[in-house]
Amino acid sequence: PEWHWIIGAGTDLDEIEPTIAALEDILWRQLYQRLLRVGLVLSLVLLAVALGARTITRALRQSVATFVSFFDSAAGSATQIPVNSLRYTEFRELADAANRMVRDRRRMDGEREQLQNRLAQSRKMEALGLLAGGVAHDLNNILSGVLSYPDLILSELEPDSRLRRPVETIRESGRKAAAVVEDLVTVARGSAARFEVLDCNHLVARFLASGEVEQIRADHPGIDIAMALGPVGGLVVGSPVHLHKALLNLTLNAAEACRERGTVVIETALRTLDQPLSGF
Repeated sequence: PEWHWIIGAGTDLDEIEPTIAALEDILWRQLYQRLLRVGLVLSLVLLAVALGARTITRALRQSVATFVSFFDSAAGSATQIPVNSLRYTEFRELADAANRMVRDRRRMDGEREQLQNRLAQSRKMEALGLLAGGVAHDLNNILSGVLSYPDLILSELEPDSRLRRPVETIRESGRKAAAVVEDLVTVARGSAARFEVLDCNHLVARFLASGEVEQIRADHPGIDIAMALGPVGGLVVGSPVHLHKALLNLTLNAAEACRERGTVVIETALRTLDQPLSGF
């Protein structure tokens, strides 16, 4: 400034403009390449999104179709939804809920069927009880003479009369017939049998003196039926009619198992159980 000098500098645009144009052309090419790469990546992304959306849509349609088919058939059958065929957790949860509904309905249908069967059986037993009651009433009227007249006849017979044993057999048979009628009514009405305190030895002795045993001996002449009674005091609680039938069936089966010759022994004994038997 003290000298008042001015220093200037200049640039020749003719030499710079081609360089600027070349650089600008490079920038445009780079920009075009970048836009091309971005467009290609965007196209690939859109294609992947489209394929994923198509797959998801197909899975959703399949799941919805499965549920529609289930609800169409659920009214008439107890078919469950195959949970493994569903791809999404939400649909699986809905399928589990629907399957629980089907299982509950199946269980309630089974319970309702059981109740209906019980009701039908109860009605049958009620009708059978009415029928058995009427039949028992008529049979008791018929058996009244069989039960009462033997006692009158026995009171008139001598102790050593040869007719005493047949009359006693008639009286015993009449009592058994009355017990069978009572048993029929008991079973038909579904009530419990009448239990009594019984002496096993006395029960076996009466059984061996009954007419049924005489018939078994007549049908199986080679079979001997004997008894081996234990000590006194073998008291049990039970139904005399049912115990008599049980002894009769066991003796008859044993006699038939012996075929032509053998011995059937009915034995009573007192035993102490260390552990309770199953069912008692």
